[in-house]
Amino acid sequence: MATILTKKKDSSGIPATADLTNSTGGAELAINTADKRLYTKNSSNVIVEVGVNPATLDVVGNASVGGTLLVEETFTFATANSTGTLLVSGGVSDSDGSLRDVPQSRTVDNSANLATTDLGNFVLAISAGVTMTIPASTFDSGDILSIIARGASAQISAAIGGMIVAGNASATAVATIADNGVASLIFTSAAGCFVTGNVS
Repeated sequence: MATILTKKKDSSGIPATADLTNSTGGAELAINTADKRLYTKNSSNVIVEVGVNPATLDVVGNASVGGTLLVEETFTFATANSTGTLLVSGGVSDSDGSLRDVPQSRTVDNSANLATTDLGNFVLAISAGVTMTIPASTFDSGDILSIIARGASAQISAAIGGMIVAGNASATAVATIADNGVASLIFTSAAGCFVTGNVS
Protein backbone atom coordinates (compact mmCIF):
# COMPACT_ATOMS: atom_id res chain seq x y z
CA MET A 1 0.00 0.00 0.00
CA ALA A 2 1.29 3.47 -0.89
CA THR A 3 2.01 6.00 1.83
CA ILE A 4 0.06 9.25 1.75
CA LEU A 5 2.18 12.27 2.55
CA THR A 6 0.40 15.52 3.36
CA LYS A 7 1.19 19.09 2.36
CA LYS A 8 -0.58 22.29 3.27
CA LYS A 9 -1.49 25.04 0.82
CA ASP A 10 -2.64 28.33 2.34
CA SER A 11 -3.57 30.22 -0.83
CA SER A 12 -6.66 29.64 -2.98
CA GLY A 13 -6.60 27.56 -6.15
CA ILE A 14 -5.29 24.23 -7.40
CA PRO A 15 -1.69 23.28 -6.53
CA ALA A 16 0.84 23.40 -9.34
CA THR A 17 1.94 20.07 -10.82
CA ALA A 18 5.45 20.61 -9.41
CA ASP A 19 4.05 21.07 -5.90
CA LEU A 20 3.08 17.40 -5.51
CA THR A 21 4.81 14.11 -6.13
CA ASN A 22 3.37 10.77 -7.11
CA SER A 23 5.92 8.00 -7.01
CA THR A 24 6.07 4.33 -6.11
CA GLY A 25 7.10 5.33 -2.60
CA GLY A 26 3.97 7.34 -1.91
CA ALA A 27 1.65 10.08 -3.09
CA GLU A 28 1.32 13.56 -1.61
CA LEU A 29 -2.03 14.97 -0.59
CA ALA A 30 -2.38 18.76 -0.59
CA ILE A 31 -4.75 20.22 1.99
CA ASN A 32 -5.90 23.62 0.71
CA THR A 33 -6.78 25.50 3.89
CA ALA A 34 -8.07 28.57 2.02
CA ASP A 35 -10.60 26.69 -0.14
CA LYS A 36 -11.01 23.68 2.18
CA ARG A 37 -10.29 21.23 -0.64
CA LEU A 38 -8.04 18.20 -1.06
CA TYR A 39 -5.82 17.54 -4.09
CA THR A 40 -3.39 14.86 -5.22
CA LYS A 41 -1.53 14.00 -8.41
CA ASN A 42 -2.57 10.91 -10.39
CA SER A 43 -0.36 8.51 -12.35
CA SER A 44 -0.79 10.69 -15.47
CA ASN A 45 0.91 13.60 -13.66
CA VAL A 46 -2.39 15.51 -13.45
CA ILE A 47 -3.59 17.31 -10.31
CA VAL A 48 -7.03 15.96 -9.28
CA GLU A 49 -9.39 17.00 -6.52
CA VAL A 50 -10.16 14.17 -4.09
CA GLY A 51 -12.30 16.05 -1.58
CA VAL A 52 -15.17 18.50 -1.49
CA ASN A 53 -15.59 21.81 0.22
CA PRO A 54 -16.82 21.20 3.78
CA ALA A 55 -18.80 24.42 3.49
CA THR A 56 -21.18 22.58 1.14
CA LEU A 57 -20.77 19.05 2.55
CA ASP A 58 -20.33 18.64 6.29
CA VAL A 59 -20.94 15.11 7.53
CA VAL A 60 -20.45 14.83 11.28
CA GLY A 61 -20.56 11.65 13.33
CA ASN A 62 -20.52 7.98 12.41
CA ALA A 63 -21.91 7.68 8.88
CA SER A 64 -22.85 4.14 8.00
CA VAL A 65 -24.39 3.57 4.58
CA GLY A 66 -25.34 0.11 3.40
CA GLY A 67 -25.21 0.94 -0.31
CA THR A 68 -23.91 3.69 -2.55
CA LEU A 69 -24.14 7.29 -1.41
CA LEU A 70 -23.99 9.75 -4.28
CA VAL A 71 -23.50 13.33 -3.18
CA GLU A 72 -23.88 16.42 -5.33
CA GLU A 73 -22.51 19.78 -4.29
CA THR A 74 -26.02 21.15 -3.78
CA PHE A 75 -26.49 18.82 -0.79
CA THR A 76 -25.55 20.08 2.67
CA PHE A 77 -25.38 17.46 5.40
CA ALA A 78 -25.22 18.49 9.02
CA THR A 79 -25.29 15.05 10.67
CA ALA A 80 -25.38 11.47 9.46
CA ASN A 81 -25.17 8.52 11.82
CA SER A 82 -25.65 4.78 12.03
CA THR A 83 -29.06 5.06 13.69
CA GLY A 84 -30.67 6.00 10.38
CA THR A 85 -30.99 9.69 11.22
CA LEU A 86 -29.94 12.26 8.65
CA LEU A 87 -30.21 15.89 9.70
CA VAL A 88 -30.00 18.30 6.79
CA SER A 89 -29.34 22.01 6.91
CA GLY A 90 -30.96 23.46 3.80
CA GLY A 91 -33.80 22.16 1.68
CA VAL A 92 -34.73 18.60 0.81
CA SER A 93 -36.90 17.99 -2.21
CA ASP A 94 -38.12 15.36 -4.62
CA SER A 95 -39.93 15.50 -7.96
CA ASP A 96 -42.96 16.97 -6.17
CA GLY A 97 -41.04 19.84 -4.59
CA SER A 98 -39.88 20.62 -1.06
CA LEU A 99 -40.49 17.83 1.45
CA ARG A 100 -41.32 20.49 4.06
CA ASP A 101 -44.37 21.56 2.02
CA VAL A 102 -47.66 19.85 1.19
CA PRO A 103 -48.15 20.61 -2.52
CA GLN A 104 -51.54 20.99 -4.15
CA SER A 105 -51.95 18.25 -6.73
CA ARG A 106 -54.99 19.78 -8.44
CA THR A 107 -58.18 21.83 -8.14
CA VAL A 108 -61.51 20.13 -8.85
CA ASP A 109 -64.91 21.70 -9.45
CA ASN A 110 -66.62 18.47 -10.51
CA SER A 111 -66.66 15.00 -9.03
CA ALA A 112 -63.50 13.03 -9.71
CA ASN A 113 -61.49 9.97 -8.72
CA LEU A 114 -58.57 10.28 -6.34
CA ALA A 115 -55.35 9.13 -7.97
CA THR A 116 -51.81 8.15 -7.05
CA THR A 117 -50.67 11.56 -8.32
CA ASP A 118 -52.50 13.02 -5.29
CA LEU A 119 -50.33 11.09 -2.81
CA GLY A 120 -48.49 13.30 -0.35
CA ASN A 121 -50.46 16.28 -1.68
CA PHE A 122 -53.83 17.92 -1.21
CA VAL A 123 -56.76 18.17 -3.60
CA LEU A 124 -58.71 21.45 -3.48
CA ALA A 125 -62.45 21.04 -4.07
CA ILE A 126 -63.98 24.42 -4.93
CA SER A 127 -67.61 23.66 -5.82
CA ALA A 128 -70.63 22.44 -3.87
CA GLY A 129 -71.53 18.79 -4.32
CA VAL A 130 -68.07 17.58 -5.36
CA THR A 131 -67.58 13.88 -4.67
CA MET A 132 -64.04 12.52 -4.54
CA THR A 133 -64.11 8.76 -5.13
CA ILE A 134 -61.51 6.34 -3.79
CA PRO A 135 -61.17 3.82 -6.64
CA ALA A 136 -60.52 0.16 -5.89
CA SER A 137 -57.01 -1.31 -6.18
CA THR A 138 -55.32 2.08 -6.49
CA PHE A 139 -53.71 2.85 -3.14
CA ASP A 140 -51.58 0.85 -0.75
CA SER A 141 -50.64 0.73 2.92
CA GLY A 142 -48.91 3.92 4.05
CA ASP A 143 -50.34 6.13 1.32
CA ILE A 144 -51.49 9.55 2.56
CA LEU A 145 -53.36 12.44 0.91
CA SER A 146 -55.66 15.30 1.93
CA ILE A 147 -58.78 16.96 0.54
CA ILE A 148 -59.78 20.57 1.28
CA ALA A 149 -63.41 21.56 0.70
CA ARG A 150 -63.15 25.31 0.15
CA GLY A 151 -66.38 27.28 0.41
CA ALA A 152 -68.70 24.29 0.40
CA SER A 153 -68.88 20.75 1.69
CA ALA A 154 -67.63 17.80 -0.31
CA GLN A 155 -67.98 14.05 -0.10
CA ILE A 156 -65.60 11.12 -0.16
CA SER A 157 -67.07 8.02 -1.77
CA ALA A 158 -65.29 4.71 -1.25
CA ALA A 159 -65.17 2.01 -3.88
CA ILE A 160 -63.14 0.10 -1.29
CA GLY A 161 -64.82 -1.77 1.54
CA GLY A 162 -62.87 -0.39 4.47
CA MET A 163 -63.16 3.41 4.73
CA ILE A 164 -63.52 4.35 8.39
CA VAL A 165 -64.00 7.86 9.71
CA ALA A 166 -61.61 8.02 12.67
CA GLY A 167 -63.39 7.28 15.94
CA ASN A 168 -66.34 5.50 14.34
CA ALA A 169 -67.13 1.87 15.06
CA SER A 170 -67.58 0.68 11.47
CA ALA A 171 -66.74 1.36 7.87
CA THR A 172 -68.80 3.67 5.69
CA ALA A 173 -69.20 4.08 1.94
CA VAL A 174 -69.58 7.89 2.07
CA ALA A 175 -68.01 10.53 4.30
CA THR A 176 -68.84 14.24 4.25
CA ILE A 177 -66.21 16.97 4.58
CA ALA A 178 -67.65 20.09 6.29
CA ASP A 179 -67.72 23.52 4.63
CA ASN A 180 -64.13 24.81 4.56
CA GLY A 181 -63.09 21.51 6.10
CA VAL A 182 -59.99 19.41 5.67
CA ALA A 183 -59.87 15.62 5.48
CA SER A 184 -56.77 13.43 5.47
CA LEU A 185 -56.82 9.85 4.21
CA ILE A 186 -54.33 7.32 5.57
CA PHE A 187 -54.41 3.92 3.89
CA THR A 188 -53.78 0.75 5.88
CA SER A 189 -54.14 -1.52 2.85
CA ALA A 190 -55.36 -1.42 -0.75
CA ALA A 191 -58.89 -1.95 0.55
CA GLY A 192 -58.82 0.08 3.76
CA CYS A 193 -58.25 3.66 4.92
CA PHE A 194 -58.93 5.95 7.86
CA VAL A 195 -60.27 9.47 7.32
CA THR A 196 -59.47 12.20 9.85
CA GLY A 197 -60.32 15.88 10.06
CA ASN A 198 -63.58 17.82 9.64
CA VAL A 199 -65.43 14.71 8.50
CA SER A 200 -68.67 12.98 9.42
